[in-house]
Amino acid sequence: MLIQDQPLTHGLWLLTDDTEEDLVGSDLHQDVIDAAYEGIWLAGPQHGRRWHVGRQLMLLIPDIGLGKDWHPSPDLMVHPDADPAPLTAFDTRTLGMPPLLVEVASASTVAYDRGVKRNGYFLAGVREYLVFDPAGEWIPEQLDAWRRDEAGAVVPWRPVEGRWRSASVGISFAIDSLVLRVYDAAGEPMPTFKEQAQLRARQQRELAEQQRELAEGTRRIADLEARLRALGEQP
Repeated sequence: MLIQDQPLTHGLWLLTDDTEEDLVGSDLHQDVIDAAYEGIWLAGPQHGRRWHVGRQLMLLIPDIGLGKDWHPSPDLMVHPDADPAPLTAFDTRTLGMPPLLVEVASASTVAYDRGVKRNGYFLAGVREYLVFDPAGEWIPEQLDAWRRDEAGAVVPWRPVEGRWRSASVGISFAIDSLVLRVYDAAGEPMPTFKEQAQLRARQQRELAEQQRELAEGTRRIADLEARLRALGEQP
């Protein structure tokens, strides 16, 4: 059933605050979060944009019909107008609701992430929301996404040429094997920190090999010059 086929308040009483136990996942789960976080950070704050990029950061959301505040901790959040300084919690009452949220699915959260939690996020003011299943265990297409359209309705967020482009912050997402690849506003793919480290290591190896070959060439030239001198000194 599509989200627009049911009211956003459907199952609202099932919303709960995320606990530390809810945020603990497998190595793959955490690796995917880290890789996407790094890509978003490179596409935003690294480019001088004053985004706040949160990784499992608690959102302080005022009452959306629960009779109390709600404190979810999405795996990833992006607010394009908040200061990037580290926070212990993100107060949406003063900073505004982040327009873009991402959850990485697990066996225990996938139904909640795609259902009641999705509804709660949109009731709270989210504009774009993705749920990524890296191994395709629960979402055959690996990714489900929704956004508010120009009329304010919550509709499925469809990819264009394999990429989900965020209207809120200008970056794009694409499925890259087990990774949710981030592309900057210019359409360039963002490497993860691990990929950057691997690239630097490869460049260092190549540089060391070039230096070794140069040293070997210099040694051979010096050897030839010495032989020529020796031949010239013979009677």
